[in-house]
Amino acid sequence: MIGSLANSGKISGGAGGSGDTTGAVGRGGAGVVNSGTIKTLTNSGTILGGKGGSSIAGGTGGAGVANSGTVKTLTNNGTISSGAGGNFGGASGAGIRNSGAIGPLVNGGTIEGGLGASGGAMGDAIYSAGKHASIGPIANSGSIVGNVVIDNQASVTANGGSGKTFGSWTGGTITIGAGNLTFASGNTALGDNISVNGGKGTVFNNDPLMISAPQTIAGSFDQSGSGLLDFGLASDTKGQYGALDITRTATLAGGLGIDLTGGFKLTTGETFDILGFGSLAGSGFDALALGGAACSSTVVDKWTCGGGVHLNEVIDATSLDLFVAHASAAFGPAGSPIPEPSTWAMLALGFLGLGGLGLRKRKRADEIGLR
Repeated sequence: MIGSLANSGKISGGAGGSGDTTGAVGRGGAGVVNSGTIKTLTNSGTILGGKGGSSIAGGTGGAGVANSGTVKTLTNNGTISSGAGGNFGGASGAGIRNSGAIGPLVNGGTIEGGLGASGGAMGDAIYSAGKHASIGPIANSGSIVGNVVIDNQASVTANGGSGKTFGSWTGGTITIGAGNLTFASGNTALGDNISVNGGKGTVFNNDPLMISAPQTIAGSFDQSGSGLLDFGLASDTKGQYGALDITRTATLAGGLGIDLTGGFKLTTGETFDILGFGSLAGSGFDALALGGAACSSTVVDKWTCGGGVHLNEVIDATSLDLFVAHASAAFGPAGSPIPEPSTWAMLALGFLGLGGLGLRKRKRADEIGLR
């Protein structure tokens, strides 16, 4: 057992052996290997896996942290990264590779998979698999870059940043092999596609979830009344604005946010296909904000926003589109590309207040004949 292991410098795994003429090649060593118990592992420097060896084929890079025992708490405010793959197609390892038990994972820095060599696969940021593997909850106010694969857990909980900070998930796919994923609290910028339980699970959202490009959820999506789903629009061309495609049921409540980025301005008559789904449930969005400022509504799904902008939600059995009924030529992006979390907190109070207008009484699925 190690009570506390803290790194503020650099820990690096050794490089894999160069192999021989038969093509045998060494795997890079891990920066930290644990098969016992570490009560607290804290990194404010760099933990790096070693590079894979090179021969006829390239070796796999080592993991930044490889755990087959127990790490009760892992805190990263620096960088944890896998080693690069060896020359001639070597794959990279994982930033964190786990077949044991990792308790709370708190990331305020960067966790990433390294680069493959000459077409070799990029490493996973987090890979947790095995009969007794478990990890989390994950609190991410930094960056997790690369695939995240978590198997054999009925549920995984992720929390985001606070204040003005958004935790980001980018560069890969989040795969929860046997259960659900919950964005429980805090501010999260999602740049990854998600698969939950082979498409049979659910992604739950209870707080700001920001999407600036097309993303897919293989499974269902359930946003609670405290949840906020924010889409960034950089153009009216598909692929250049935030959109979410859900293969199963979308249960919608809480707030919808729209933010204009890169100097983009709305034009009357534009339509944005922001949500697709297999079926629809829930009361629908309780409120809408444009550029961080709350819009008002006296008719369900029709919103009046600042700058003379009028937005309509156009809903059918498998999609929710946003239609610009009217836009002022002078209306452009807000001062910042996304609403600050503090602004969202104030908007959330307004969202709750809209319940008094009866907007939360909508039975959207009944209206479009899904039940």
